[in-house]
Amino acid sequence: MSGVDGQYGGATQAQIVRAAARAFERDRYLSALLAPSPVRDALISLAAFAGEIARIPGDVSQPMIGEIRLQWWRDALDAMAGGGAASGNPIADALAGALQRHDVPLDIMHRVLDGQSLRLDDRPFRDLDQLVAHLAAYDGGLFEAAWRILGGRGTPPTVLAEAGVLYGLVRCLIEAPAELAQGRIVLPTRLLESHGLAAHPSADVVAGEAARLSWRGVQSEVAVAVEARLKLLGRSYQEADRLVRVAALPIALVRPYLKVSKGGEIVSLQALDTTPLTRVWRVWRTSRTGRV
Repeated sequence: MSGVDGQYGGATQAQIVRAAARAFERDRYLSALLAPSPVRDALISLAAFAGEIARIPGDVSQPMIGEIRLQWWRDALDAMAGGGAASGNPIADALAGALQRHDVPLDIMHRVLDGQSLRLDDRPFRDLDQLVAHLAAYDGGLFEAAWRILGGRGTPPTVLAEAGVLYGLVRCLIEAPAELAQGRIVLPTRLLESHGLAAHPSADVVAGEAARLSWRGVQSEVAVAVEARLKLLGRSYQEADRLVRVAALPIALVRPYLKVSKGGEIVSLQALDTTPLTRVWRVWRTSRTGRV
């Protein structure tokens, strides 16, 4: 890439990063806005990065192309961490600077990128245990990176990984219809098959009444698992220190997303979502009270 002026119409790096975070990772972006001002821009760059790599599986026609794009991120971050020149990508350059300023180990970002490479497969996870392990590494890794940007040091609290699992699971539920429209789905094959859905469901397969009821069974099983884990996490999150609560603030949206998923249909073929007002209110309330 040839730089901001040549590629982005004269917009500044900060403007580009903010626009990307706001467009593709609204929960993390909004959470970053409520963080202390000295780390706000760094957290926004992390949100923009998360949004960029989250879109890769749906943007590419073949897993190898996705791997190439993920490898670009690995190489760019490694090069800049080693004192190399800026990449010319405003988001990568902003993130690399944030990681260096806040002493965030690069292996966290590699873990996140490795986790995202699993999603390049149309049906990446065999069972719920595999998906949970992935979400602990991927969403939990993004929460850990945020925690370190905020000043967290030493062994990361386990609440970050568990928060990543819960947040990731509800995101899987609300994004499933849109993923199905792209011919892929992240929810485990055994879970789908146990409710009578094909491991490789397609839009026409889930259009009937039987498939609709099967999807309700899938949604219900995941929702029960989330609600059970949320009861255990709620107290730990509320009692955690401020750095942990701010780092994992997107879990404020777990309950609203669960509610939306219960009323949504897989045949909509569009991502489900809560209202903008609900998103702002829940994130703000959790940032003030610690209640999820």
